[in-house]
Amino acid sequence: MSIGSRIKERREALKLTRAELAQIIGVTPSAIANYENEISSPKIEYMPKLFIALECDANYLHQDDIITIQYKNALSVSEYEDIIKKYRELDEHGKDMVVYMVNKELERTNEIRELGDEISRLKEVENLYNATQTTDLSKLTVDEKVALYRRELEIEEKKAEEKSEVS
Repeated sequence: MSIGSRIKERREALKLTRAELAQIIGVTPSAIANYENEISSPKIEYMPKLFIALECDANYLHQDDIITIQYKNALSVSEYEDIIKKYRELDEHGKDMVVYMVNKELERTNEIRELGDEISRLKEVENLYNATQTTDLSKLTVDEKVALYRRELEIEEKKAEEKSEVS
């Protein structure tokens, strides 16, 4: 996305006309059209007013002009608009409730991940067990034998834990 399309996107998100934006920053509506259509770029002296009028910063408008590292947990504009801005408007009780709910959801998600990991490990053991039933153990590599032995130990430990929890 170019600076022109970002100007247009923010202007429209704020429900401003080209004429209104032009008046705020001190240019003509045709200048705004030229920015949005990539015919010209805003002069440096208009940029601070443009950032204020569009309620954004230079990073937002110029993000495609700068080579940046893409972070796994980077915040998109829509996430900021939909979540962070609303969170910041909450009182302390509301913020505490959001944090509580996020922590509970994270616990639930982690439990599901752990169950998925356990299922994957059990499937590996089952596959190794089936391989030992259908083939001669001497045909397994040393690493496969070690993995099978470790998985069998894990299963035995898990069974022991389950028995102790039931008792």
